[in-house]
Amino acid sequence: MMKRWIVLNHFKRAQAAMEFLMTYGWALLVVLVAIGALAFFGVLNPGQFLPDQCVLFAGISCTSSFADANSDVVKFTFQNGLGYTMTSFAADVLLTGNPTSLTGITGNNCAISQATSTMTIVDGKSQNCWYNLLTAMPIGVNQGDKVKGKITLRWKDSSQNIRVKEGNFALTAEGP
Repeated sequence: MMKRWIVLNHFKRAQAAMEFLMTYGWALLVVLVAIGALAFFGVLNPGQFLPDQCVLFAGISCTSSFADANSDVVKFTFQNGLGYTMTSFAADVLLTGNPTSLTGITGNNCAISQATSTMTIVDGKSQNCWYNLLTAMPIGVNQGDKVKGKITLRWKDSSQNIRVKEGNFALTAEGP
């Protein structure tokens, strides 16, 4: 008699456990499908919530930055706050991310040849630089695309020493 009671009680516990797992299993499955759908449609992409940024270093600031999807151009404005005139100024841009890392973006107004240009930025003044993305990305950028990369600045200080500093940027391409 006792053995029969133990067997029946064991089946009742197993049935309760199965009902618990089935009830919460379906709920868990629905939650996972919802999260998968949100991720698929890009709602959970944290990159779309991050602001555009251009971060350099103390003494030189990126006062404005812009990625233009219409003309496939990235524009930067660098401001000198070092306390001396920067000579032989050059700014290199390296794109990173999808589809691959790209180098050699030509700059209008900004030489990219190891600080051998004659461009100067007087203390407190700014220099506009723009880079044509079509030279590195044949298909260009579309409105809403993220353009990320690294900026390498080279210049000569007042003692004619060559200085090299790096910064980062992440911009959203804007269009009409």
